[in-house]
Amino acid sequence: VIDAVTVTFLSIDDDSEIIKTATQPYADDKSVWCVALDADEVPNSGAVKFSITEDTVESKFTVNQAIVVELLNSGGC
Repeated sequence: VIDAVTVTFLSIDDDSEIIKTATQPYADDKSVWCVALDADEVPNSGAVKFSITEDTVESKFTVNQAIVVELLNSGGC
């Protein structure tokens, strides 16, 4: 059983890193984890680090170029 998932959106500037704790939005499906970013939380790179805690064991991995964020229209989706 996975106890916790932490997601870090990496940045060259340590002060600009975004660290979020993932949640499980569906009580009947524990395989789905979700991370929501606030409107003012804009990742500065595509690199994302994951930390997964299962019982007392912590596993970490990083995905480079996991996301691309581009603001196309500040008034819509």
